[in-house]
Amino acid sequence: MGKLQRLKIIESQSRAFLTGTAEKLNDEWVFFDDECDEASMLDDYLDQEIEFHGGQWKKGF
Repeated sequence: MGKLQRLKIIESQSRAFLTGTAEKLNDEWVFFDDECDEASMLDDYLDQEIEFHGGQWKKGF
């Protein structure tokens, strides 16, 4: 299943989420999905709610 298909399914579910790590590579932010080790640009997640854990959980877009 492709990334876009997974994102559409996640958007339609009330308690679904992706976990992973964000890293800055060559002046661009990249998200690495923990489940499938797939990398994608953080720009692909614009306008979606995220939670960041850097010692405590913080919500953002």
